[in-house]
Amino acid sequence: MKILLSLILIPVLCYSQSGWYVQNSNTDRPLRSIFFIDSSTGWACGSNRTIIKTTDGGQNWFALTTGTANGYANRIFFINNNTGWVACAYDSLLRTTNGGNNWSSYHGNTFDDFFDIFFINNLTGWTVGPVLGVIRKTTDGGVSWNSYYGGVPWALLAIQFINDLTGWAVGGGSSSVIIKSTDGGISWITQSSGMNNSTFWDLAIVNDMTGWVAGGTQLGTSIAKTSTGGTNWFTQQTGVSTGFLSVSFINTQTGWMSGSFGKIVKTTNGGNNWNILSTNTTRDLWSVFFISGNTGWAAGDHGEIIKTTTGGDPIGIQPISSEVPESFSLSQNYPNPFNPTTKIKFEIPLSRGVSEGRGVSLLIYDMLGREVATLVNEQLKPGTYEVNWDASKYPSGVYFYKLSAGSFTETRKMILIK
Repeated sequence: MKILLSLILIPVLCYSQSGWYVQNSNTDRPLRSIFFIDSSTGWACGSNRTIIKTTDGGQNWFALTTGTANGYANRIFFINNNTGWVACAYDSLLRTTNGGNNWSSYHGNTFDDFFDIFFINNLTGWTVGPVLGVIRKTTDGGVSWNSYYGGVPWALLAIQFINDLTGWAVGGGSSSVIIKSTDGGISWITQSSGMNNSTFWDLAIVNDMTGWVAGGTQLGTSIAKTSTGGTNWFTQQTGVSTGFLSVSFINTQTGWMSGSFGKIVKTTNGGNNWNILSTNTTRDLWSVFFISGNTGWAAGDHGEIIKTTTGGDPIGIQPISSEVPESFSLSQNYPNPFNPTTKIKFEIPLSRGVSEGRGVSLLIYDMLGREVATLVNEQLKPGTYEVNWDASKYPSGVYFYKLSAGSFTETRKMILIK
């Protein structure tokens, strides 16, 4: 038996749920950088040398002890599950060889701060900071560093190498800066972005020919792309008027940028067009990181971490009845087996204290218990809902879908056959 409740109006209309959902970072410190080595293991860092880690894709985060609490941890980078570095303010670099359980501090002699750090292997890496145009390089894993001059009178904010020899660094002040090295960072040449009066905060170099730089301020955006190894850069437009702080590309076509006021944009055609994604946050997102076309994270102010398993694209969810169920229910998907789409219906009842909405999640897992997709993660009013899952990007096999709401959970099995 179901109750028709006239006081609760549930329109029978399709609407789009954000493809992003908030994770509990267990910190309210501003986060400046997030990095994942695989779909399970990742780290984030921020103010007061805050470093947090997850081993389950971000469902749970726990704090790591660094031994000091002065200044920002600006950028975190890992070369494998054990070895990683953090570029910090106040003349310090942190290094771990056991996944972050313990950290060693290495101090520089010329920097006030370290803004970014990048390693091509366990031994060889580079770092940049506010000392104008200076790049430092190590060949012993960060124990000792040599300084080189990039030929520009501005601070450098980000650096990336694609091999032992070829790399770029970006930054700026009252003028935008792009410099390139082809001898491992010893010497640098200045490249023109075609933009002035801007600052580039980050870069993403996909190969020796193709890359992007991103920056600007809250009052304006600066994005440039090269397909000639930096010989020529040309600007791109995203439809967002505020600045970008971070950029992540997984190939020459697909990438994301995050920035001020919770803005994230996505391209799937090399930046010719950008889509503005709904993130459900207005906090500045200082770092965005993707490990595949579907799975990525963004981190920012007040400890904000959001995750997507849909590439950031919205998910369709449809209320299909205004009748309020008396109990929870998770139906068998239809069709089953399926190829490549299937529908999942579930019911949320009315109960004390949740008439305005209930936190509901509907997650997809593979045979190994790994979360592969999030179909629902939001407040839902009591009612009956239907969600469509497009599994065209997933391999054939057995999958499980799990409905959770408060203390209620239910799991069912489905089969994808291609």
